Amino acid sequence: PVNNTHSVFAETGGRPLGLEFGQDGVLYAADANRGLLEIDATGKVTVLADKTSDGSPILYADDLDIADDGSIYFSDASTRFSAAQYGNTLTASILDLVEHSGNGRILKYDPASKQTTVFASGLNFANGVALTSDGTGLIVAETGGYRILRYELAKAGSEPVELISNLPGFPDNVNRGKDGTFLAGLTSPRNAIIDRLSDKPFLRTMLVRLPDFLKPGPTRHGFILRFDANGNVLETLQDPAGDYALTTGAIDLADGSMVITSLSEPRLGIVRK
Repeated sequence: PVNNTHSVFAETGGRPLGLEFGQDGVLYAADANRGLLEIDATGKVTVLADKTSDGSPILYADDLDIADDGSIYFSDASTRFSAAQYGNTLTASILDLVEHSGNGRILKYDPASKQTTVFASGLNFANGVALTSDGTGLIVAETGGYRILRYELAKAGSEPVELISNLPGFPDNVNRGKDGTFLAGLTSPRNAIIDRLSDKPFLRTMLVRLPDFLKPGPTRHGFILRFDANGNVLETLQDPAGDYALTTGAIDLADGSMVITSLSEPRLGIVRK
């Protein structure tokens, strides 16, 4: 049965994309328009970071996870194309994916110093982030690279390990799942035009300048991927008919069910176990 009952807990004044509760029970949000936010039990919203410590603006906060020491790791999907400037998150993401210039980064917020520093950069649309269960690694979805990466937290600035490469679609959110696994949503299958222009930066730039109705857009095909900490794919759920599409991620529930989220659908999806 469909449950349409809900209430508004907080108004961020922006576009909250990633949500995570801290050990203190406070809700934290990565807001594409406003940056990293803190939302208390009354719904009061406080901006923790809208720029890094060196003054670089956070243009597209996307997803986050929280370490045991309270540090918050979050993605700034693009330092070039902001959702606020281009009207919505989808348009900004398509522009960044087409340009493919490594504008994304992972940021770290230190709650003690209240400083935000760059943990990793050079990513082609940095998207979902999830800490490993032992707290030593950070799993990152690089949407424009069609891959899932692992960074070691003790080695800031080091090259990541490529867990999964050459994915058949654009990976979005990553969440810890049951039994030490991870869940990722693929919002859309790969686009043949973008793939063909992968080694042609000038033509990609020309594509970005086309009118919106001529730019490549997403294909409706729901896709959820489950994988382990070593990058082994354990399960996929697909909806090739596109009845529930632009799937951004999934969450395992305690009763064995799975909740699926979407960029475009007006409802949550659920898979009963």
